[in-house]
Amino acid sequence: MAIENQILIVMYILLGAVAAMLYSLRRILLLESKILSLEKAILEFDKKLVKHSSLKKNKK
Repeated sequence: MAIENQILIVMYILLGAVAAMLYSLRRILLLESKILSLEKAILEFDKKLVKHSSLKKNKK
């Protein structure tokens, strides 16, 4: 009976560890998608900035 309880406790601990790993992976994927969208926005802004600065140089 005591061995069965110990096995049950170990199984619950393992289940908790797997759940925590899945949650962490989900958070990492969400952060990765946010980083990619920020990178895209920065690159678009940089292109606009370069285009705008080249237009100013041409006017001078």
